[in-house]
Amino acid sequence: MNLVISWNQSLSLPEKFSAIETWMRNKEASAQLITDQLLNVHSLGALVLLIFVIGILTGIGEEALFRGLFQKLLWEKTDNKHTAIWIGAIIFSAVHFQFFGFIPRMLLGAFFGYLLVWSGNIWLPITAHFFNNSITIVFRYIENQGYELSYFEKLGTIENGTWDIAVYSLILFILCSYTLYKYLQKKSLRI
Repeated sequence: MNLVISWNQSLSLPEKFSAIETWMRNKEASAQLITDQLLNVHSLGALVLLIFVIGILTGIGEEALFRGLFQKLLWEKTDNKHTAIWIGAIIFSAVHFQFFGFIPRMLLGAFFGYLLVWSGNIWLPITAHFFNNSITIVFRYIENQGYELSYFEKLGTIENGTWDIAVYSLILFILCSYTLYKYLQKKSLRI
């Protein structure tokens, strides 16, 4: 994901759209400032509170809305689960108004969507969303305690020289996702 994030952040629009790009980058900077302020926690109590609010409540709320409601409605309207998943993922990413994180967030939304379709259970994407958000919070908390973790943000990127890790990670992700898919399909046949 770091490679996709790095690539998405480096995108630039043609010169005739420079005003739009400036607006987009300003929105991105504003969102990053809010995120930095929110995650500037130094106590264990604040960490637990953030995990509750951003990990648990946001995971439940966003998954119930985007996968439980929007994706379900889109699937009923289009009669195509893939179309429903990808349109839902695009909407999920768009409403965050972070344009230079659009593609990685869309991919994450699609993954959550497939988790719901494969399992038939909203709690699987909620749990995945919880872990995704909570890991970010915990990493930021650890950094706020004085430990250097910025290496992990560049792991698997071209500028870090470890892009090959991104390739291995993608292969591992595909294998794990396929295994999960097969497991959930087999489990649903037994029910």
